[in-house]
Amino acid sequence: MIQNLNGVTFHPYGSILSESFSHTIQTSTHKNWNIQEYSLSSPKLLYLYQVEQSCVLIDIVQGIGLLCISSTVETSEIQVFLLDKPISINPGLFFNVVPLYGTCTISVAHLGKYDKKKLTLPNELVPSVINPKFSIEKIHTLFYQEKERGFHFKGEKHHFWELTYVDRGMLKTTIEGEVYSLAQGDFILYAPNQYHNQWADDNVSVCFVTITFDMEFKDSHFLANRVFHGNVETKNLLHEILQEKNRNTYYSDDLIICYVKELIIKLVRDLRLESTIHKLSTDMQSNVENVIVSQALDFIHENIHLKLTVSNIASTIPISSSYLSTLFKKNTGHTLMEYINQLRLNKSKEYLRTSSYTITEIADLLGYSSVHYFSKQFKDYYGISPTVYARSIQQ
Repeated sequence: MIQNLNGVTFHPYGSILSESFSHTIQTSTHKNWNIQEYSLSSPKLLYLYQVEQSCVLIDIVQGIGLLCISSTVETSEIQVFLLDKPISINPGLFFNVVPLYGTCTISVAHLGKYDKKKLTLPNELVPSVINPKFSIEKIHTLFYQEKERGFHFKGEKHHFWELTYVDRGMLKTTIEGEVYSLAQGDFILYAPNQYHNQWADDNVSVCFVTITFDMEFKDSHFLANRVFHGNVETKNLLHEILQEKNRNTYYSDDLIICYVKELIIKLVRDLRLESTIHKLSTDMQSNVENVIVSQALDFIHENIHLKLTVSNIASTIPISSSYLSTLFKKNTGHTLMEYINQLRLNKSKEYLRTSSYTITEIADLLGYSSVHYFSKQFKDYYGISPTVYARSIQQ
Protein backbone atom coordinates (compact mmCIF):
# COMPACT_ATOMS: atom_id res chain seq x y z
CA MET A 1 0.00 0.00 0.00
CA ILE A 2 1.25 3.49 -0.85
CA GLN A 3 2.27 5.52 2.20
CA ASN A 4 2.31 9.25 2.72
CA LEU A 5 5.85 10.65 2.67
CA ASN A 6 6.54 12.54 5.90
CA GLY A 7 9.23 12.87 8.54
CA VAL A 8 7.83 10.13 10.78
CA THR A 9 7.02 7.47 8.16
CA PHE A 10 10.24 8.03 6.21
CA HIS A 11 12.57 8.40 9.22
CA PRO A 12 13.99 4.83 9.10
CA TYR A 13 15.18 5.41 5.53
CA GLY A 14 16.38 9.01 5.40
CA SER A 15 14.97 12.50 5.65
CA ILE A 16 12.70 14.98 3.92
CA LEU A 17 14.67 17.93 2.53
CA SER A 18 13.54 21.16 4.17
CA GLU A 19 14.56 23.22 1.12
CA SER A 20 14.16 22.61 -2.58
CA PHE A 21 16.31 19.97 -4.26
CA SER A 22 18.47 22.52 -6.12
CA HIS A 23 18.79 24.80 -3.07
CA THR A 24 20.02 21.90 -0.93
CA ILE A 25 22.77 21.13 -3.43
CA GLN A 26 23.75 24.78 -3.95
CA THR A 27 24.11 25.43 -0.22
CA SER A 28 25.84 22.13 0.55
CA THR A 29 29.44 22.22 1.80
CA HIS A 30 30.17 19.45 -0.72
CA LYS A 31 30.88 20.68 -4.26
CA ASN A 32 31.22 17.43 -6.19
CA TRP A 33 27.53 16.61 -6.61
CA ASN A 34 26.56 14.63 -9.70
CA ILE A 35 23.01 15.28 -10.94
CA GLN A 36 21.09 13.22 -13.49
CA GLU A 37 17.52 13.10 -14.73
CA TYR A 38 15.71 9.84 -15.54
CA SER A 39 12.46 9.33 -17.44
CA LEU A 40 10.56 6.28 -16.15
CA SER A 41 7.72 4.53 -17.96
CA SER A 42 7.28 1.01 -16.54
CA PRO A 43 4.99 0.64 -13.50
CA LYS A 44 6.59 -2.70 -12.69
CA LEU A 45 9.31 -2.93 -10.04
CA LEU A 46 11.90 -5.35 -11.44
CA TYR A 47 15.00 -4.41 -9.44
CA LEU A 48 16.38 -2.25 -6.62
CA TYR A 49 19.52 -0.12 -6.44
CA GLN A 50 21.93 0.17 -3.53
CA VAL A 51 24.51 2.93 -2.96
CA GLU A 52 26.73 2.08 -0.01
CA GLN A 53 29.11 5.06 0.24
CA SER A 54 26.87 8.09 -0.25
CA CYS A 55 23.43 9.40 0.51
CA VAL A 56 21.22 9.82 -2.57
CA LEU A 57 18.96 12.82 -3.17
CA ILE A 58 15.82 12.29 -5.25
CA ASP A 59 13.15 14.73 -6.38
CA ILE A 60 10.16 14.40 -8.69
CA VAL A 61 10.40 16.64 -11.78
CA GLN A 62 7.33 15.64 -13.75
CA GLY A 63 4.47 13.18 -13.32
CA ILE A 64 3.73 11.07 -10.25
CA GLY A 65 6.37 8.68 -8.94
CA LEU A 66 6.40 5.94 -6.31
CA LEU A 67 9.53 5.48 -4.19
CA CYS A 68 10.13 1.81 -3.36
CA ILE A 69 12.62 1.37 -0.53
CA SER A 70 13.83 -1.27 1.90
CA SER A 71 16.59 -1.85 4.43
CA THR A 72 16.91 -5.50 3.31
CA VAL A 73 16.70 -7.46 0.06
CA GLU A 74 13.44 -9.14 1.15
CA THR A 75 10.64 -8.13 -1.19
CA SER A 76 8.18 -8.38 1.71
CA GLU A 77 10.11 -5.55 3.40
CA ILE A 78 9.70 -3.06 0.54
CA GLN A 79 7.84 0.10 1.53
CA VAL A 80 6.18 2.31 -1.09
CA PHE A 81 5.89 6.10 -0.70
CA LEU A 82 4.24 8.71 -2.90
CA LEU A 83 7.25 10.76 -4.06
CA ASP A 84 5.85 14.28 -3.80
CA LYS A 85 8.78 16.11 -2.17
CA PRO A 86 12.61 16.03 -2.26
CA ILE A 87 14.27 13.41 -0.07
CA SER A 88 17.66 12.19 1.06
CA ILE A 89 18.14 8.40 1.24
CA ASN A 90 20.63 7.00 3.73
CA PRO A 91 23.63 5.02 2.38
CA GLY A 92 23.23 1.27 2.07
CA LEU A 93 19.47 1.12 1.50
CA PHE A 94 17.77 -0.56 -1.45
CA PHE A 95 15.54 1.69 -3.58
CA ASN A 96 13.98 2.47 -6.95
CA VAL A 97 11.27 4.71 -8.40
CA VAL A 98 8.42 3.71 -10.72
CA PRO A 99 5.60 5.85 -12.17
CA LEU A 100 2.16 5.57 -10.61
CA TYR A 101 0.78 5.69 -14.17
CA GLY A 102 2.07 6.89 -17.54
CA THR A 103 5.58 8.31 -17.23
CA CYS A 104 7.43 10.36 -14.65
CA THR A 105 10.77 12.14 -14.52
CA ILE A 106 13.01 12.25 -11.47
CA SER A 107 16.21 14.08 -10.64
CA VAL A 108 18.88 12.12 -8.75
CA ALA A 109 21.95 13.60 -7.04
CA HIS A 110 24.88 11.86 -5.34
CA LEU A 111 28.35 12.66 -4.15
CA GLY A 112 31.37 11.59 -6.18
CA LYS A 113 31.35 8.33 -8.07
CA TYR A 114 27.87 6.78 -8.29
CA ASP A 115 28.92 3.25 -7.35
CA LYS A 116 25.52 1.59 -7.30
CA LYS A 117 24.60 -2.08 -7.15
CA LYS A 118 21.60 -3.47 -8.98
CA LEU A 119 19.53 -6.24 -7.40
CA THR A 120 17.07 -8.11 -9.63
CA LEU A 121 13.96 -9.12 -7.73
CA PRO A 122 12.82 -12.76 -7.91
CA ASN A 123 9.29 -11.63 -8.80
CA GLU A 124 8.11 -8.42 -10.41
CA LEU A 125 5.98 -6.14 -8.24
CA VAL A 126 3.41 -3.53 -9.19
CA PRO A 127 3.57 -1.13 -6.23
CA SER A 128 0.38 0.77 -7.07
CA VAL A 129 -1.68 -2.41 -6.53
CA ILE A 130 -2.68 -3.59 -3.06
CA ASN A 131 -1.12 -7.06 -2.83
CA PRO A 132 -2.00 -9.25 0.17
CA LYS A 133 1.11 -10.83 1.65
CA PHE A 134 -0.63 -13.85 3.15
CA SER A 135 -3.98 -15.60 3.07
CA ILE A 136 -6.21 -17.61 5.40
CA GLU A 137 -8.21 -20.10 3.36
CA LYS A 138 -10.17 -22.03 5.95
CA ILE A 139 -10.85 -22.19 9.69
CA HIS A 140 -11.19 -25.76 10.94
CA THR A 141 -12.17 -25.23 14.58
CA LEU A 142 -13.06 -22.34 16.88
CA PHE A 143 -13.61 -23.24 20.53
CA TYR A 144 -13.82 -21.50 23.89
CA GLN A 145 -12.50 -24.06 26.37
CA GLU A 146 -13.01 -24.07 30.14
CA LYS A 147 -10.65 -26.55 31.77
CA GLU A 148 -10.59 -27.98 35.27
CA ARG A 149 -7.69 -27.50 37.66
CA GLY A 150 -4.61 -29.44 36.67
CA PHE A 151 -5.92 -30.43 33.21
CA HIS A 152 -3.41 -32.06 30.86
CA PHE A 153 -3.58 -32.46 27.08
CA LYS A 154 -1.10 -35.12 25.99
CA GLY A 155 -0.14 -33.40 22.73
CA GLU A 156 -0.45 -33.50 18.96
CA LYS A 157 0.83 -32.13 15.69
CA HIS A 158 -1.09 -31.35 12.51
CA HIS A 159 -0.63 -29.76 9.07
CA PHE A 160 -2.50 -26.52 9.88
CA TRP A 161 -1.88 -23.52 12.16
CA GLU A 162 -3.28 -23.29 15.68
CA LEU A 163 -3.77 -20.17 17.81
CA THR A 164 -4.37 -20.23 21.56
CA TYR A 165 -5.46 -17.21 23.61
CA VAL A 166 -5.65 -17.38 27.42
CA ASP A 167 -8.76 -15.65 28.73
CA ARG A 168 -8.36 -16.64 32.39
CA GLY A 169 -5.77 -18.44 34.48
CA MET A 170 -2.31 -19.67 33.48
CA LEU A 171 -1.62 -22.12 30.66
CA LYS A 172 1.62 -24.00 30.10
CA THR A 173 2.63 -25.52 26.79
CA THR A 174 5.55 -27.36 25.28
CA ILE A 175 6.57 -26.83 21.66
CA GLU A 176 9.10 -29.36 20.44
CA GLY A 177 10.58 -29.72 23.93
CA GLU A 178 10.61 -26.04 24.99
CA VAL A 179 8.22 -24.89 27.74
CA TYR A 180 6.21 -21.62 27.48
CA SER A 181 3.94 -20.05 30.11
CA LEU A 182 0.91 -18.00 29.06
CA ALA A 183 -0.79 -15.64 31.48
CA GLN A 184 -4.20 -14.05 31.05
CA GLY A 185 -4.24 -12.02 27.80
CA ASP A 186 -1.38 -13.93 26.14
CA PHE A 187 -1.37 -15.58 22.69
CA ILE A 188 0.71 -18.37 21.18
CA LEU A 189 0.69 -19.88 17.68
CA TYR A 190 1.67 -23.41 16.74
CA ALA A 191 3.06 -23.69 13.22
CA PRO A 192 2.12 -26.63 10.96
CA ASN A 193 3.68 -29.95 12.06
CA GLN A 194 4.96 -28.56 15.38
CA TYR A 195 4.37 -31.07 18.16
CA HIS A 196 2.80 -29.36 21.20
CA ASN A 197 0.92 -30.15 24.39
CA GLN A 198 -0.88 -28.03 27.01
CA TRP A 199 -1.53 -28.23 30.74
CA ALA A 200 -2.28 -26.27 33.92
CA ASP A 201 -0.76 -26.66 37.37
CA ASP A 202 -2.69 -28.72 39.91
CA ASN A 203 -4.23 -25.71 41.69
CA VAL A 204 -4.93 -23.67 38.53
CA SER A 205 -7.97 -23.68 36.26
CA VAL A 206 -7.74 -22.09 32.84
CA CYS A 207 -10.06 -20.81 30.09
CA PHE A 208 -8.73 -20.29 26.59
CA VAL A 209 -9.70 -19.85 22.96
CA THR A 210 -8.41 -22.30 20.33
CA ILE A 211 -8.56 -21.55 16.60
CA THR A 212 -7.13 -23.87 13.95
CA PHE A 213 -6.82 -22.70 10.35
CA ASP A 214 -5.08 -23.08 6.98
CA MET A 215 -2.79 -20.13 6.28
CA GLU A 216 -0.21 -19.31 3.61
CA PHE A 217 2.37 -17.27 5.52
CA LYS A 218 5.98 -17.42 4.38
CA ASP A 219 7.46 -15.46 7.33
CA SER A 220 6.41 -18.09 9.86
CA HIS A 221 9.45 -17.30 12.04
CA PHE A 222 7.66 -14.10 13.11
CA LEU A 223 4.83 -16.15 14.61
CA ALA A 224 6.28 -19.44 15.81
CA ASN A 225 7.96 -20.18 19.14
CA ARG A 226 7.05 -16.99 20.98
CA VAL A 227 4.43 -15.68 23.40
CA PHE A 228 2.52 -12.56 22.37
CA HIS A 229 1.16 -10.23 25.03
CA GLY A 230 -2.28 -9.03 23.99
CA ASN A 231 -3.48 -5.44 24.14
CA VAL A 232 -6.94 -3.88 24.02
CA GLU A 233 -7.11 -4.15 20.22
CA THR A 234 -6.23 -7.83 20.03
CA LYS A 235 -8.55 -8.72 22.92
CA ASN A 236 -11.40 -6.87 21.24
CA LEU A 237 -10.74 -8.81 18.04
CA LEU A 238 -11.01 -12.11 19.92
CA HIS A 239 -14.29 -10.89 21.39
CA GLU A 240 -15.61 -10.04 17.90
CA ILE A 241 -14.56 -13.45 16.59
CA LEU A 242 -16.49 -15.24 19.35
CA GLN A 243 -19.48 -12.93 18.97
CA GLU A 244 -19.63 -13.55 15.23
CA LYS A 245 -19.45 -17.29 15.78
CA ASN A 246 -22.48 -17.08 18.07
CA ARG A 247 -24.41 -14.86 15.63
CA ASN A 248 -23.88 -17.30 12.76
CA THR A 249 -25.62 -15.05 10.26
CA TYR A 250 -24.96 -13.94 6.68
CA TYR A 251 -21.23 -14.03 5.86
CA SER A 252 -20.26 -14.75 9.47
CA ASP A 253 -17.63 -17.26 8.31
CA ASP A 254 -16.07 -14.70 5.97
CA LEU A 255 -16.04 -12.03 8.66
CA ILE A 256 -14.41 -14.41 11.17
CA ILE A 257 -11.63 -15.13 8.66
CA CYS A 258 -11.16 -11.36 8.21
CA TYR A 259 -10.93 -10.88 11.98
CA VAL A 260 -8.40 -13.71 12.38
CA LYS A 261 -6.28 -12.25 9.59
CA GLU A 262 -6.45 -8.82 11.22
CA LEU A 263 -5.36 -10.36 14.51
CA ILE A 264 -2.33 -12.01 12.88
CA ILE A 265 -1.38 -8.72 11.19
CA LYS A 266 -1.53 -6.79 14.46
CA LEU A 267 0.63 -9.37 16.26
CA VAL A 268 3.25 -9.35 13.50
CA ARG A 269 3.19 -5.59 13.03
CA ASP A 270 4.34 -4.93 16.59
CA LEU A 271 7.23 -7.37 16.20
CA ARG A 272 8.29 -6.00 12.81
CA LEU A 273 8.36 -2.40 14.05
CA GLU A 274 10.44 -3.29 17.07
CA SER A 275 12.77 -5.45 14.97
CA THR A 276 13.26 -2.61 12.46
CA ILE A 277 14.08 -0.12 15.22
CA HIS A 278 16.67 -2.45 16.75
CA LYS A 279 18.44 -2.73 13.37
CA LEU A 280 18.95 1.03 13.04
CA SER A 281 22.15 2.86 13.91
CA THR A 282 22.39 4.25 17.44
CA ASP A 283 21.54 7.82 16.39
CA MET A 284 18.63 6.77 14.15
CA GLN A 285 17.28 4.40 16.80
CA SER A 286 17.42 7.18 19.38
CA ASN A 287 15.57 9.56 17.06
CA VAL A 288 12.83 7.03 16.26
CA GLU A 289 12.44 6.23 19.96
CA ASN A 290 12.08 9.95 20.68
CA VAL A 291 9.36 10.22 18.02
CA ILE A 292 7.47 7.29 19.59
CA VAL A 293 7.70 8.76 23.10
CA SER A 294 6.63 12.19 21.77
CA GLN A 295 3.58 10.62 20.13
CA ALA A 296 2.69 8.93 23.40
CA LEU A 297 3.10 12.20 25.32
CA ASP A 298 0.94 14.09 22.81
CA PHE A 299 -1.81 11.49 23.10
CA ILE A 300 -1.68 11.58 26.92
CA HIS A 301 -1.88 15.39 27.10
CA GLU A 302 -4.74 15.53 24.58
CA ASN A 303 -6.73 12.78 26.30
CA ILE A 304 -5.90 13.21 29.99
CA HIS A 305 -9.64 13.36 30.75
CA LEU A 306 -10.05 9.73 29.59
CA LYS A 307 -9.33 6.54 31.54
CA LEU A 308 -5.95 5.96 29.90
CA THR A 309 -4.18 2.59 29.83
CA VAL A 310 -0.83 1.54 28.42
CA SER A 311 -2.63 -0.62 25.85
CA ASN A 312 -4.83 2.09 24.39
CA ILE A 313 -1.90 4.54 24.22
CA ALA A 314 0.28 1.93 22.49
CA SER A 315 -2.45 1.08 19.97
CA THR A 316 -2.50 4.68 18.67
CA ILE A 317 1.17 4.61 17.58
CA PRO A 318 0.94 1.51 16.96
CA ILE A 319 3.46 -0.46 19.03
CA SER A 320 3.27 -3.20 21.64
CA SER A 321 2.41 -2.20 25.20
CA SER A 322 5.53 -3.77 26.68
CA TYR A 323 7.85 -2.06 24.17
CA LEU A 324 6.22 1.34 24.70
CA SER A 325 6.54 0.93 28.47
CA THR A 326 10.25 0.16 28.08
CA LEU A 327 10.90 3.13 25.78
CA PHE A 328 8.90 5.55 27.93
CA LYS A 329 10.73 4.60 31.14
CA LYS A 330 14.07 4.74 29.32
CA ASN A 331 13.43 8.22 27.88
CA THR A 332 11.53 9.92 30.74
CA GLY A 333 12.62 8.09 33.88
CA HIS A 334 8.95 7.41 34.73
CA THR A 335 6.53 4.64 33.93
CA LEU A 336 3.56 5.62 31.78
CA MET A 337 1.11 5.37 34.66
CA GLU A 338 3.40 7.37 36.98
CA TYR A 339 3.55 10.13 34.38
CA ILE A 340 -0.24 10.06 33.80
CA ASN A 341 -0.99 10.19 37.54
CA GLN A 342 1.45 13.06 38.06
CA LEU A 343 0.01 15.00 35.09
CA ARG A 344 -3.55 14.51 36.37
CA LEU A 345 -2.61 15.74 39.83
CA ASN A 346 -0.80 18.78 38.41
CA LYS A 347 -3.85 19.53 36.28
CA SER A 348 -6.12 19.18 39.30
CA LYS A 349 -4.10 21.82 41.20
CA GLU A 350 -4.36 24.10 38.18
CA TYR A 351 -8.15 23.65 38.08
CA LEU A 352 -8.42 24.28 41.81
CA ARG A 353 -6.46 27.53 41.41
CA THR A 354 -7.96 28.90 38.22
CA SER A 355 -11.45 27.44 37.69
CA SER A 356 -14.81 27.31 39.41
CA TYR A 357 -15.10 23.52 39.11
CA THR A 358 -16.02 21.59 42.23
CA ILE A 359 -13.73 18.82 43.48
CA THR A 360 -16.21 16.23 42.21
CA GLU A 361 -16.27 17.86 38.77
CA ILE A 362 -12.46 17.97 38.65
CA ALA A 363 -12.25 14.28 39.55
CA ASP A 364 -14.70 13.45 36.76
CA LEU A 365 -12.99 15.80 34.30
CA LEU A 366 -9.63 14.08 34.81
CA GLY A 367 -10.92 10.53 34.46
CA TYR A 368 -10.81 9.41 38.11
CA SER A 369 -13.15 6.56 39.01
CA SER A 370 -14.48 8.45 42.05
CA VAL A 371 -13.96 11.67 43.97
CA HIS A 372 -12.79 9.63 46.96
CA TYR A 373 -10.03 7.98 44.93
CA PHE A 374 -9.01 11.38 43.56
CA SER A 375 -8.87 12.89 47.06
CA LYS A 376 -6.74 10.01 48.33
CA GLN A 377 -4.32 10.29 45.40
CA PHE A 378 -4.07 14.06 45.87
CA LYS A 379 -3.36 13.76 49.60
CA ASP A 380 -0.83 10.93 49.15
CA TYR A 381 1.07 12.99 46.56
CA TYR A 382 0.88 16.51 48.04
CA GLY A 383 0.37 15.72 51.74
CA ILE A 384 -2.82 17.77 51.84
CA SER A 385 -6.40 17.07 50.73
CA PRO A 386 -7.80 18.93 47.71
CA THR A 387 -10.44 20.55 49.95
CA VAL A 388 -7.80 21.99 52.29
CA TYR A 389 -5.66 23.07 49.33
CA ALA A 390 -8.61 24.85 47.72
CA ARG A 391 -9.33 26.72 50.95
CA SER A 392 -5.68 27.70 51.39
CA ILE A 393 -5.42 29.44 48.00
CA GLN A 394 -8.63 31.38 48.61
CA GLN A 395 -7.28 33.04 51.76
